[in-house]
Amino acid sequence: MQITLFGGEPLLPKTKPTVQHLLAKAPDKFYHIITNGYYLEEFFDLLSQAKILNIMVTLDGGEEAHNSRRYLANGKPTYSKIVAGVEKYLSHGIPIRIRMNLDHSNFDEGLKLKAELLEKFAEYQSYFSIETDAMFGSAEEEKMDIITKLYAQDTNQTTAERIRRNKTIGCSNSILDTVAAGLPLKPKYCFCYAHENVMIFDPYGDIYPCLAGVDKPGAEIGHYHPKEVMFG
Repeated sequence: MQITLFGGEPLLPKTKPTVQHLLAKAPDKFYHIITNGYYLEEFFDLLSQAKILNIMVTLDGGEEAHNSRRYLANGKPTYSKIVAGVEKYLSHGIPIRIRMNLDHSNFDEGLKLKAELLEKFAEYQSYFSIETDAMFGSAEEEKMDIITKLYAQDTNQTTAERIRRNKTIGCSNSILDTVAAGLPLKPKYCFCYAHENVMIFDPYGDIYPCLAGVDKPGAEIGHYHPKEVMFG
């Protein structure tokens, strides 16, 4: 069983007691965490003791581009602190995946950063991977242009290396794999997490079958309480 922590932002000073409680209640479960990465170092004492499958950290381009998009409420930058936290986790064998959200304005810088990080963390390649994708909400034409260019970057790599260099492109494009790399066509039996054994718990007591349904009236499939779960 896998438990995913996401937000909003799950790793904040005020949420640390909640994360600590969850890890104590389910110490045998495997965890995937989606975070902006700013407080990675502050959570190291907790997360280094957990069974971490992967921590996904978002960097939207190089230092200048990232700091122009993802800065603190007081305007201070976040890039250097995030990268320091990433390196600390990798040095202790905790898997990290860097997520890059790209559009035409930061595409070239994103590819440059990808190459730099692959080189910077080459000694941790068993624990380090990258996921690049078009910015959520991008116009369809821009999105398809970016995805096509991203896929073309790594078609000369082995399947395993393509997945490490771009988890999204490497795993979810079976038709492109067949056309570009000559791999056998793999049928996809599930379109959405709702078709699988997945449950999404929001902070207000509702349960959903898919992330896209969260907060949509009528999409909930049940409700939860600290000591019980009710469906229907």
